Amino acid sequence: MGSYIGSGVKYIKIARYDAFGNDNYQSLRQLDNIRINTVDKGIIDYPVVAITEYPSSSLNGPYFLYQIVTTNITSSTNNQILNYKLIVTQSSPPQYTTAADSGLLLIGSYDSPVVDQQNYFNITTGLYTLGNTPNIPISFTASYRIFSTTGVVNPTLAAVINGGSSVFSISNAISSLTLTNFNSAPQTMTISGSFTPIEGQTFGIYFGDLITGTPQTITPTFVHFSITQSTTPVPGIGAQTILEPYITTPFINSDYDVLMNNAVINRPNSFYLDVDFADSQILPINQQAILSSSASPAVIQDSYYSSDWWASSRYNGQQLSNEKYNVWSKGDFTPDKVSNVQNLKTYFVRFNWLAGTSPEWGNNFEGKTNVSIKYIIDENGNEIPPIFDENDINLSIIQSAFGGYYNPTLNSYKNSPINPTANATLLLSNPDSFGVNLDAVNYTIPIFRAGQRIRPIAYTQTASYDGNGNVIEFGYTGSINFIQGDTPNDPGGSANDYRLLAFANDGLNLFTSQSIGNSGNVTGSIKWNPPIQLGASASFVTSSGLVNPSTGSIYNPTGSLAQLSGSGYILDVKASIDIDFDLTSNSRNNDNIQIYFKIIKNNEIKRQEVWGKSFKSRGENQKGPNNVTLSYTDNAATTSSLYRVEYSIYGWTTDDAIDGAINFAPTSYFQVTQYPAPNTGPVTRFWMTGSNSNLLFAKKGDGANIFGLNDVWGQKQQNINNSGFDPIVYDFEPQAGDEIRFQGVEQQTYTITQVSQSVTQSGAGNYNALTLTLNRQISNDINTDYFLIRRYIPDPGNIILDISKPAGQTSDGILIPEFLGKKANETKEKIISLLRAQS
Repeated sequence: MGSYIGSGVKYIKIARYDAFGNDNYQSLRQLDNIRINTVDKGIIDYPVVAITEYPSSSLNGPYFLYQIVTTNITSSTNNQILNYKLIVTQSSPPQYTTAADSGLLLIGSYDSPVVDQQNYFNITTGLYTLGNTPNIPISFTASYRIFSTTGVVNPTLAAVINGGSSVFSISNAISSLTLTNFNSAPQTMTISGSFTPIEGQTFGIYFGDLITGTPQTITPTFVHFSITQSTTPVPGIGAQTILEPYITTPFINSDYDVLMNNAVINRPNSFYLDVDFADSQILPINQQAILSSSASPAVIQDSYYSSDWWASSRYNGQQLSNEKYNVWSKGDFTPDKVSNVQNLKTYFVRFNWLAGTSPEWGNNFEGKTNVSIKYIIDENGNEIPPIFDENDINLSIIQSAFGGYYNPTLNSYKNSPINPTANATLLLSNPDSFGVNLDAVNYTIPIFRAGQRIRPIAYTQTASYDGNGNVIEFGYTGSINFIQGDTPNDPGGSANDYRLLAFANDGLNLFTSQSIGNSGNVTGSIKWNPPIQLGASASFVTSSGLVNPSTGSIYNPTGSLAQLSGSGYILDVKASIDIDFDLTSNSRNNDNIQIYFKIIKNNEIKRQEVWGKSFKSRGENQKGPNNVTLSYTDNAATTSSLYRVEYSIYGWTTDDAIDGAINFAPTSYFQVTQYPAPNTGPVTRFWMTGSNSNLLFAKKGDGANIFGLNDVWGQKQQNINNSGFDPIVYDFEPQAGDEIRFQGVEQQTYTITQVSQSVTQSGAGNYNALTLTLNRQISNDINTDYFLIRRYIPDPGNIILDISKPAGQTSDGILIPEFLGKKANETKEKIISLLRAQS
């Protein structure tokens, strides 16, 4: 027997007759397990998957080949690896004289000596036939030197597996090489390769040629063929092999006969009668016999319908219900006081401390409680740092264990599909460790947000302090400052304003109700719809001068670009295109469309993104919108720089008609920002309400030195000293899902449901204002200048509890989800004991 050591044993071959001449046919054909007692690994079990019997006519037959369950436990001492080395050389090969000669290359006499360790090479046929093999890869090399005097010769050299015929067939070749134009001097062809053979396969080197012109003689001068192997030969040293079952007596009625004592005739039922529907599916042919109780008894056991353990699972059914995971609750319908529904893979967290959320959420009178997670702990006690990972696994663990999923129907994060109640138990290791009793938070608490942290985006709110540094009240300022992202303002105040912000029309049609076939590819520039609100010096122009802004497509910074640094101005060009895609396909399946979007400077592509859509079935209606964003930073901007966004549509693969339209939605925009940032000065104008009381418009400045929020889109607000807010890290680009709060009161908090910059507000000066659509109407008496915009940011290291934290520092501790598996609960108790001992 043999094996491929590197991958574990896959096949075991056992001869039908043993070394003493005994015929083990009956035993070998019934094996379900083979055990081999090896020197280095001990007894290894090999369960049998399939048995193949090879008759006496087969090579090395008769024998049985057993496919076994592969195991990684493989002996390296008891497995025999044969030596398959072969070296064959011909100095005078046969000549080829016709226009289509082909066949086995190695036929005839050979140079001495021929090295053939296993005697598998047939010197008459030129074929190498694999005998006993453990299926290890073997490598081959063949070379052929050839000479031709005239004409064009295209000989082919091929290594062919199972190539017993003399007819050359390239379809069977596993490696081939073709050289052309052999003339005037000998040339050598060489091929090599590797494959894993199985027993009985043949292998040969074939020659084929295509000769054009006058038939001629092709004279080979040297042929060499060799075979080596991937694994060094290893002699077998013998092993005790135990075959299960192994019997010397007849198999039938032995202890290994699984059918022994099976009932041959079914037991008749004592009260149920047989119903015979041989001629009808409605009325049995023995209906009268059934009514008179003279029908034959049904051949089924009495307990089949009467035994509860049998009948309930098949006929009666069983209703089970659970209110909670992992625990039994009063009212549950279960076989016993155990949970029907188990969530065994559960986690809890160990935290560093607790902190309040004010002023980001709440004020001096109310707030939430941040839990700073130190470790996520699994059921085995493994500690996982709560860091961001590539696939957001840690974040999903926190959200799954502690809830905190957004429910759009309830506009709430308190309901989770995995944990509907989203509660957790808080256990401080020492509630009095800092002299403040925190027993008030040491109990089961609702989760407000899991795996999230609150960050300010923009605010005017300030804080007032007493003599001890305590916040006693909140106020607001009428002036805030902005900078370009993380870059400082131009200290000299001389930077011109080259910023630009332009929006698409109300649906920019590329084509409507057109038949788009193979010739339907379209290329063009995206046209934008100013007024442009960012940058007094920015204009839409073409090479021929200023054009109508409503049809403009090219941005060119005008004026003088002062060389304030070695690289001058740095412009950041960004385009965000929302594709409103609404086409009906009459094409065949799997037609697709691709749109290439490009930022182009002076006819040179600087950035490119591709967007695609596939039709999966005839008549399918595909809709958008779908967003594509492109960004490009230019360190060499000049007044000769022309920037535009171009689209190219490709991809209809059939001639069938495609009807519909592709639009760029009004939410698309083209934006240019700059470094150094322009000297915009402080922002003193903030918000105004619209005709609909759930709309909020960002105000625009009234002059060169008066700026409003609508002028600073994409910039970052500078932090207000001593305000109490966390540092601002995000640019002023409000998003749907952000919240805006007025006057520092949570009851005046509104959720932003939509952000637009294409709504014209006449009361604000007839310009396209940044517009926030809110989830409810704003009260008339609200002071909109006293505001905070905040955002919930994913963070696997934080959980927000729905409770106001009392003043004072806290100890560390653990936070436990409501549903905890048994093993995780045992781990939790050990950690609690450890924390309390340390405190």
